[in-house]
Amino acid sequence: MYKRIVFYGVAVAIVACLIGMLRPVVVSSCNVVIRNAADSITRDHIFNSLDAEGIEIMTLGSIDNEVLYFRIPKSQFEDAKKIVESIAKSSNTIKILGIDKRGDLWVDRGLGEEFSAKSGQAMELATDIPERFRELVVAINHEFPDAEMTNNDLPITWFHVSKRRYLGLSGKYVTGFDVTIDTLRSDQTSVSTTYQLTDDLTNVRIVSAENAE
Repeated sequence: MYKRIVFYGVAVAIVACLIGMLRPVVVSSCNVVIRNAADSITRDHIFNSLDAEGIEIMTLGSIDNEVLYFRIPKSQFEDAKKIVESIAKSSNTIKILGIDKRGDLWVDRGLGEEFSAKSGQAMELATDIPERFRELVVAINHEFPDAEMTNNDLPITWFHVSKRRYLGLSGKYVTGFDVTIDTLRSDQTSVSTTYQLTDDLTNVRIVSAENAE
C-alpha cells in the first residue's frame, strides 16, 4: 500500500511538472533594438529620450556587436514605443524599421539634413566640398590620418553629409554628423565608409565600411 502511494505521488509530480512546462512563457520585457550598435547618435537619442520620461532601461550588448538592445519592462513598453515613434516623426534623426515576431521594436539611423557631392572623377576636397563641411574633413583626418581622403591613390567619388540633432546627456539637443565617403580602388571597386562625428567634432568613429554598389 505504501509503495502504491509513493508511486502515485511520483506520477502526480511528473504530470504537474509536464503541465508546468507546457504553460505559455510570460514575457516580462521587450526590447528597443538599435540596428547599428556603433551609431551613438541613434542610441543616445533614444536612451536619453526614454530616460527623460522615466522609462526603465537595461542596456544589453556593446558597440562591438551588430545590434544593441534596450530592455524595457513589459508594463512600460507601450509608453516606450510611443515615445520612440514620436521622436521618429518629429525629425529625421532616427527611423522605425518595424516590430519583429517577438514584439521588439527595431530602429535605425535616420537621414537627417543631407548634403551630397558626387563626381564621376576624383573630387578636390578644397573646391568640391562646401566650406561649412571642411571642418568635418579636418576632424576625420586628425583621427584617421590614413583615411581614404588623405590618400591620393584612392580618389573620392562621393562625399555625403547627414546632420542630425539628438538629445544629449545634459538633456539638451546637440548636433552630430554622419559623413559617408566613397573611394575608388585600383581594381575599380568602390568602398563606402561612414564616419560619425559628435561632441563638437572631438569624437570621431567609423560606424560602417562596405563595398559600394
